[in-house]
Amino acid sequence: MTTKLEQLDAGGEGFVGFTQALLMSGTPSVCLSLWKIDDTATSLLMQRFYANLLGRRPGLTGPLPKAEALREAKAWLRGLRRAEVLALTAELSGGVERGADAKARQPARRAGTIPASGDDEHPYAPPHFWAAFVLAGDPD
Repeated sequence: MTTKLEQLDAGGEGFVGFTQALLMSGTPSVCLSLWKIDDTATSLLMQRFYANLLGRRPGLTGPLPKAEALREAKAWLRGLRRAEVLALTAELSGGVERGADAKARQPARRAGTIPASGDDEHPYAPPHFWAAFVLAGDPD
């Protein structure tokens, strides 16, 4: 038996049909990923994207347009140093490890799923971690 989501996957079109269905139903825009991305990178990018979109990030005087909010979030993720990533992920999880392999209320491991690098290196600089996110529909 196939699910509705599997039925929307049209071979070479990927999930374009799903995005198109949302846009045709009246959704002004959709932020989506073109391939599977690391959960930690996605969490950080989406947190920054929505802070930009809502104008709730220090240094903003108001909300950014959707396309600009996503562009800035990608650039920010690329520039994060490993030490900053560790601090931010500890904030996001409240110090509790998440995921299928996590035990209930077990303290998070410091390294988690963050790619190995020195504290001054940028673990999410490779395009694999940020380039998959695109905005379809209205960019404003």
